[in-house]
Amino acid sequence: MPRRFFVVTEEEISKGKVVDVYFLRTMKVLREKGLDRTRVIMEISARSLPQGWDWGVLA
Repeated sequence: MPRRFFVVTEEEISKGKVVDVYFLRTMKVLREKGLDRTRVIMEISARSLPQGWDWGVLA
């Protein structure tokens, strides 16, 4: 029976079996515009961190 809802598990994410569709669509657009080799910078902000931590590292 096919899945009615698609909710990924931690295992599927950690093994690289799934990816956010946002990334796939972004790569498609960049390739179509000939920009898929362009170096980009990403900025990330967090509203809060787990367990009251003051700082964190994104790796």
